[in-house]
Amino acid sequence: MENNKKTVVYARTSTKKQNYELQLEAAKPFLKGNQGENLIFIVDHGAPATSKPNGLQQLLDLIKKEQVDTLIIYKRDRLTRSEDEYIDILKLPE
Repeated sequence: MENNKKTVVYARTSTKKQNYELQLEAAKPFLKGNQGENLIFIVDHGAPATSKPNGLQQLLDLIKKEQVDTLIIYKRDRLTRSEDEYIDILKLPE
């Protein structure tokens, strides 16, 4: 059986002045062997932690559908600053 699950790199900036490329660059060492259709980059630009950014919603939908094998983020607070929300994400899909 073929594994169709994806490796997802998620990056988020809180303001338009921040540069998401640093986050993507830091992910490169973890991407060896991952390429093409099995690799997805999701970036939320200027998305404050208090909002539910479109990219984060896309990521959560992929996780709920059990389509994510590996998630790479620069720092936990780039995914969410709320510890409760972070724990909820770790529990997906349940």
